[in-house]
Amino acid sequence: MSPMTTIDVAAKRRCTAARPWAWLWLLLCLGWTLAAQAEAPAVQRAYWVDVQGTADITQAQQQRYEPAPAVLALGYGDAPVWLRMTVAPSPLPELLVLVKPAILDDVRLYTLAPSRMAAGDPDGWQLRQQGDRFAFSARERQDLNFSFVITPSATTATVFYVRVHTSSSRAISVSVRPPTEALRDEDLIVQAVAMYLGLVLMLAFFSLVQTVVQRDRLWALNTLVQLTMVVWALLYLGYPAKYLNPDAPHWNDLGFSLSYCIYMFLLFLYYREFAIAFKAPRWLVLVLAAAMLPLPWQVRAARHCNSPRPCCCFAPWPACFWCGFLCWKTARCVTWCALPMSASHSTACRRYCRFWGW
Repeated sequence: MSPMTTIDVAAKRRCTAARPWAWLWLLLCLGWTLAAQAEAPAVQRAYWVDVQGTADITQAQQQRYEPAPAVLALGYGDAPVWLRMTVAPSPLPELLVLVKPAILDDVRLYTLAPSRMAAGDPDGWQLRQQGDRFAFSARERQDLNFSFVITPSATTATVFYVRVHTSSSRAISVSVRPPTEALRDEDLIVQAVAMYLGLVLMLAFFSLVQTVVQRDRLWALNTLVQLTMVVWALLYLGYPAKYLNPDAPHWNDLGFSLSYCIYMFLLFLYYREFAIAFKAPRWLVLVLAAAMLPLPWQVRAARHCNSPRPCCCFAPWPACFWCGFLCWKTARCVTWCALPMSASHSTACRRYCRFWGW
């Protein structure tokens, strides 16, 4: 038996021994999440888009609202979005309103005290404001996402309004949870993020080793793509705002926009080099090169409004589609073309699936 065979057998035995513990950990996390969701109060969501952008809380109450899903996705736009949240009666003394993601510019919460709500007083609205353009240290709670504490009514439904105005994509999630369950959910998210970032950093390290050993440009670009994606993901989730720059909201917001622009530029550059390496048609190489041209306009837009506008933010999906369409005959490209990710990603995914026995 060769040394390589011995190593493979030992590795398979370790994977087999670790697999039940990994499944047990996932089941515990799933049970933890289900337990948290079981205690959440019933919530009805509705939304209205303020096209003029001038409505106050009194005018917003008089508008016609449409039913809203748990995650409201309206794309890019300058118009503020109002969400009307109706929470079922709850015996809990406090509930936590969570607004995601952490890159929303301006988040305003309008609430009524239970006594005023019971009396039918329409003028007693209290305004609280957060957003990624406001200092993290000034928030009422030091959570990654925007969070507000409200006092629900035990006998009647609690109604409050959330106004969101952002220059980024208007993908908005507003949920209401008990504080302890919200903390539990955030802990689970932190664990999932740690696993994801660990995988990406492992791929980046592997790419860096291949770059040094093989002196290959593709591996070097892959390393840059992985590391830039880590920076972008951390900024998107709000970690630098919480742990590095709690009093510098401008730089956190600008850093997120710039990291996204640079990440897309490097991603298209990697696609271009990948297409050249596999002898794709010249016109496809030119299309991928043209997709990198908006970077100066992206950077300029990010500096002036802290957000790359949709006109100069090209998603990688068209490039992946065309690469898959033109390279489908090449056996070495099939896995890469099936997923919008790098070759090292697909290799890691295949190994991951074999580890779980899929």
